[in-house]
Amino acid sequence: MLRITVLLLYVGAMLLLGKSALTSTTGTAQHRLGSVLLALGVAGQGYWLYQAIHVEGGLALGVTNVTSMLGWLTAWIALFLSPRVRMVGLASMLLSITILGIAASYLPLAEPVTTDLSWQLTGHILISIAAYSLLGIGALMAAAIALQDARLRNRKPSGWLLMLPSLEGMEQILFSILTVGFALLTLSLFSGLVFVDNMLAQHLAHKTILSAIAWLIFAILLVGRWRRGWRGKKAVYMALAGFVFLAMAYFGTKLVLETLLERQWQLAGALTGF
Repeated sequence: MLRITVLLLYVGAMLLLGKSALTSTTGTAQHRLGSVLLALGVAGQGYWLYQAIHVEGGLALGVTNVTSMLGWLTAWIALFLSPRVRMVGLASMLLSITILGIAASYLPLAEPVTTDLSWQLTGHILISIAAYSLLGIGALMAAAIALQDARLRNRKPSGWLLMLPSLEGMEQILFSILTVGFALLTLSLFSGLVFVDNMLAQHLAHKTILSAIAWLIFAILLVGRWRRGWRGKKAVYMALAGFVFLAMAYFGTKLVLETLLERQWQLAGALTGF
């Protein structure tokens, strides 16, 4: 029941904020109501996720819960952007990701429980999820920028395009998200090396190597942005490439292990969903 309520809150917020952006009526009661519904949705989903993930004996961190968490972090970004007049449309569009994340929680996939974890490994797992989620949101932002740029070049503006900030504003948000996501990914890899025994064993080798490749791509992109002002297609393609490797590191290896091989990753002898 709570999950359905949260879903309806997000749908209502998305529609109200989207209408405010399209009709240029930001700052009105309609806009404020959309922001309130969004805040209630974020709070409700946070409580629901806590209950879904913290189960007796450990943490349930299967694909569906992690996807829902990605949607929740996206909703937090939307909540942060919603009061800003030029960002209301983007906040509305981001909520579609959140809604899809909740819809994914209904998929009949197993939710393996992570057991016997120390606080260090628990922190490593949660930091990793946050890093993957933020960089995933960054990849979606990069795809939106590419589409926005293409339609502007072809002089084919449409309703959804009018809801977005300028390309420069979109790129600023993109690199802000990528910077935070990269910092968390760096911390995730470092904590993994410190706290995870046999990082290249126990079905973790492919995940570690692919994550390291993704880290390198994002590092080059951020340095290029800082030193040479990289933007446009180069930045978009590199952001997408980095996330492809990151997605293969988590979702690809996880689905192969759990769905095809019916096995799980292990950390120091403990079964883990991450």
